[in-house]
Amino acid sequence: MSRHPMSYALDNLRLLIAHDSQDEAEQLMNMLRNAGRATRAQLALGEDDLLRALKGGAWELMLCRPSFGDGSFESAMAHLKRLGKAVPVILLENTFSAETVKAALLQGASGVVPNDDRDMLTLMVDRVVENLRLRKELQHSEIARHDAEKRLSLLMDQSRDAIAYVLDGMHIHANDNYVELFGYESADDLAGVPIMDMVSAADHDKLKKLLRSRAQDESQTQELECKGVNTEGNEFDASFTFSPSTYDGEACTQIVIRAGGVDENEMQERLHEMSQKDQVTGLFARKWFMDQLDDAVAEAAREGQLATVLYLRLDDFEQHQSSVGIDGADDILRAVANWLGGQVGDAKLARVDGEDFAVLLPVADTDEAEELAERLRAGIEGLMPEVA
Repeated sequence: MSRHPMSYALDNLRLLIAHDSQDEAEQLMNMLRNAGRATRAQLALGEDDLLRALKGGAWELMLCRPSFGDGSFESAMAHLKRLGKAVPVILLENTFSAETVKAALLQGASGVVPNDDRDMLTLMVDRVVENLRLRKELQHSEIARHDAEKRLSLLMDQSRDAIAYVLDGMHIHANDNYVELFGYESADDLAGVPIMDMVSAADHDKLKKLLRSRAQDESQTQELECKGVNTEGNEFDASFTFSPSTYDGEACTQIVIRAGGVDENEMQERLHEMSQKDQVTGLFARKWFMDQLDDAVAEAAREGQLATVLYLRLDDFEQHQSSVGIDGADDILRAVANWLGGQVGDAKLARVDGEDFAVLLPVADTDEAEELAERLRAGIEGLMPEVA
């Protein structure tokens, strides 16, 4: 399942302004809105306002005065760090100089502008927002790659083929079939073993030629018919397929030795089943859920059966992900998925996007749907999974 789009849009910038003047802050909001730079903004006139805003929402940009009521730029940066909020901050400085800019940057500001220079502020907002967009796009791409590698790893473990990953001519991982084919005890024993050791000495020149060719162009897929050799020195006919891949985020070469007699229909069925499932949580994925939704709409039209769709999104998930990493965030998703599975019985449950879940089930009336939605919301709010 594709969890995120290829590009990350910031059409509705969530802006927090920590300011010492409500009138000036509202002028900033209006100026940025009129310029199309922000559509959702909130004002903090003191320390309590700021803390409530930081704890109650996910902000993408913060404008901050050196002091705002009983709060200060320094205390605001300390709160962001303590709460684990990765929010870029632009300081609206009274005295703009090399010294004040340097001091603010050392405190963690993303930019500094003179308080009365609106043109420079607009340019700085554009610059910071573009950096934020690129950072989030990269983050989403990393998550998508992480998911793809998990799916590939599962396929590799279930495959009847012998599969290994090689980096700089050395093995870095292999499935059980590959390990067994060459007579090793475990994949760990293969780590660091040269691919040259897997091929008969008579075929070393052919393998060296292929590896040199791959060094020039790693994007190609190549096959090598040769004699494989196991740890006992016994040789066997083998067809090695070399193709580009990644392992743990690092570019490498995948080697596949095709097993004889593979049932292609069985393989296609397995691939279809996997395409229906989310590899992180084990729940069904978006495509499956949309098919179930189509069926429910048809059933409602034919039989008048009322059903509800509950769409559940975890708040501040990106902040949690930044704090505990991708694997920790996956643990959170699994904890939520497991809890939901125990709550909704025979309802159709799926993970339909990154931090989004959906439930489809028949109900007697809208009150029943609303009660269930609130019960699930409150239950998730109270979950405290141990992560990272």
